[in-house]
Amino acid sequence: MTLLLPLQTAAGTIRTSITTTRTITEEGIIDLDCRIRNSGDATAHKLSATLMMGGIVRKFDPLGDNPPGGEIRLEKRLEPPGLNPGLYTAVIRVDFEEQAGKRHHAYHLFQVPYRVKEIPAPNLPVKIEATPPCFNRKAFRGKESHIALTLENDAQMEIGLQTRLHLPQGFTSPVEDLTFRLDPGESKTARIPLHLGPDGKDSSPYHLIVWANHNGAHHSWDLAGQVRVEDRPVYFRVYLASSVLVLLGLFAALQLRSRKASITSRLSVKV
Repeated sequence: MTLLLPLQTAAGTIRTSITTTRTITEEGIIDLDCRIRNSGDATAHKLSATLMMGGIVRKFDPLGDNPPGGEIRLEKRLEPPGLNPGLYTAVIRVDFEEQAGKRHHAYHLFQVPYRVKEIPAPNLPVKIEATPPCFNRKAFRGKESHIALTLENDAQMEIGLQTRLHLPQGFTSPVEDLTFRLDPGESKTARIPLHLGPDGKDSSPYHLIVWANHNGAHHSWDLAGQVRVEDRPVYFRVYLASSVLVLLGLFAALQLRSRKASITSRLSVKV
């Protein structure tokens, strides 16, 4: 699988592509061969990489610079003892700098089918839904939004779930990793807060990875979505609404004043 990230910089363009092949031996050893290529015309500086697969996190730092037409190769052997069989969603994150020193990152997702024939229960009775975030730059709180995550446990026993959020360039979250415990029949809804930076763009893809190690098996879901960024003019609408309310208030005050004046006039005539 490949991820291509074109990045315009002051000195040119960085085009980062990441490919990964994996081999699983009969002994359960996972061999990964990852290649990070730069097909642009500017150098990607100070590369580092992180591999995340369920609870496994491996860092590769530093990797040096990746010049135009260059390639950095990572070979990693994973020998995790007691790794549950299942279909794992793995993520490789590559961080680098442009010439001016600004940091950037790129994600690469791929699946690792680890001893799937040995899974005791291929399906986990859990319902998971995520509502993508939407930002409005012109709103009063336009830099804040959230992902709504809904979890429902239809099993007859407690289930533990973990999440890891992978955001595109220009978006951040203070809670990228969460843990949930669901009792039988229980449902929960969580709001994962997001912040919009100055370089956040509309229709930017994100990935919310959810996984569980349950009953001797590993289960994972990639809740992929798009971050929406809109420019809806709310100030003018608020101004119009406020103007209408002010006019209605003035009209009501004038009507009340007119009625009081009329009543006073009638009383004066009677006297």
